[in-house]
Amino acid sequence: MTLELPQKLQKRSSNSSLLIRRTSRSSFTDSLDVQRVSNATVTPEDSDDSTVDYSQETMTPSQTEQYSAAWKLWISIGKTTIIDRVVVGARVEDLLTANVANSSDQVRALERLIPSQQYILTYFNCLPLLVVRLRDAFTAEDLHLFSDIVTAALRMPVTKETSPFLLPPLLEHAISSVQDAVLRAVVSMFTYNAKLPKTWLGNVVGNHKIDELLKADTSSLPLCPAILHELLSYVKWSCTELPKPSSKGKSSFLPVDYTAFSKAALQLAYNLYMSHPDYPAILEGESIAHFLKALHLPLKQKCACPSPDLWKQSLDVLLTVLRRGLALGWEHGTHTENTWNELADVLEDFLFPSSSHQQPPEMQQELELFDVKVIDLIKKDILPQCSKTPESFQKRLTSILNKGSIHTASDVLSGDITVNVCFRENFARACFEALLQFSFISSKESNIDATSQVALNALLERSREVLQQFTKDEALSGSCPLPRARLNEVSLVLKSVTVLINTLRNAQQDPSIRVDLKVWQNVVELYLPLVECITCSSTEVRKDLQSTLVEFSHLLSIMNQS
Repeated sequence: MTLELPQKLQKRSSNSSLLIRRTSRSSFTDSLDVQRVSNATVTPEDSDDSTVDYSQETMTPSQTEQYSAAWKLWISIGKTTIIDRVVVGARVEDLLTANVANSSDQVRALERLIPSQQYILTYFNCLPLLVVRLRDAFTAEDLHLFSDIVTAALRMPVTKETSPFLLPPLLEHAISSVQDAVLRAVVSMFTYNAKLPKTWLGNVVGNHKIDELLKADTSSLPLCPAILHELLSYVKWSCTELPKPSSKGKSSFLPVDYTAFSKAALQLAYNLYMSHPDYPAILEGESIAHFLKALHLPLKQKCACPSPDLWKQSLDVLLTVLRRGLALGWEHGTHTENTWNELADVLEDFLFPSSSHQQPPEMQQELELFDVKVIDLIKKDILPQCSKTPESFQKRLTSILNKGSIHTASDVLSGDITVNVCFRENFARACFEALLQFSFISSKESNIDATSQVALNALLERSREVLQQFTKDEALSGSCPLPRARLNEVSLVLKSVTVLINTLRNAQQDPSIRVDLKVWQNVVELYLPLVECITCSSTEVRKDLQSTLVEFSHLLSIMNQS
């Protein structure tokens, strides 16, 4: 097995490092000399913790042309020394893994082509000085070129020799110097601050307060949707499996942690959006859809997310953004069908994750609280305006609420092993209340009423079928107990019915709520199957049945009084 270098890398391999150093020094030292070209104000002077204010700087046509040329040069250097070299690390790992004969020389030649972390850091530190002077000419296409270079730079292998420079010592999930430089470069695109304090990230991560230092400059707002999309694209870096050094051979590379980087990028995106959520470019740029697409993966992974804190931060950010963004979108009519499809996908994947990681009871209760928060958002911020949403979304939403109200045997089985699933009673109650709000309040929108009524009636009919089949199967089983999965299923159904009857009882006392006659008929038809379950031999099922019948009696007494 032989692995050859790309031709254009072979031609430049001998003097590559020297060329990089000379190019970066000669080009940018001349082009970005702040003292010679800039009229900007630095306060306090020559301080490491200062910020550079370019808001009052005026550029001559000659200076603008000069910095435009410097930007093109910056892109050219990035393509040549970073994007073209990103495959080199993979080549080295292939050589080490395959144990190619006489591969040591090839490995050393390849490693010389990998730009050092020091070089990448210096390269990105040049960018803010360019961006703040090109603010009137900087475009979304320029941001796209920047994004390609960032992706390659973050995937660049890190050698063990540079690891002390890469990460601060004794800090878990610390952000690297290169990652910090990338975020500083992005921030400069909407704040026009070429220099941020050393401690700026400490004011960002985990803090939802809008930092005045990070507010978008008004002249940068047309570009903000593209910047927002760029920041949100960094969230996936701590959710997906990126190429890692091979365990075979003597690898000289180390894995890189992106957790703090993703969290900081997400918080910056939140700050950027919340500082100007009603700006026309942000409203029309499908910013809500960008948040939904970016946060879909960590919310879908939930407990399986490699970064446990990231999915919680993602949920917190998304709920706040939705409360603000949905209202503005309805007001200005900027929501698209794509946004509603993304929202339905995110809601379903978060509330019903495909991964079946068994959690302790305390963790299950905590997870249920997050689920209830999502249902509260649906009840308070979506259902009151549901007539303004597409009919396809209304059906998806009804299906989600219906699914949350009752669980079947498939929810309590994991392969061939029966798992004792904790019933999310508060979550089921919240889903029932949302279904009632969706179904029973008198509405002129007949399609909404019909869709939700069908779902609720289907829920009651499904409950009746499960109870009737359970009674028949137990009678046929004789002295042999039914499988644990069947008993769990019936217990879940009984608890669901209990919650439903309790909700209907409360609804009956509210004159503003009108319950459809078909729903009452299905509720009454549940009574006989419930009574037939009295002979069940399972103590747990009989206990759940008792609670259901008590709720049934309370409901009947209220109906008699009315």
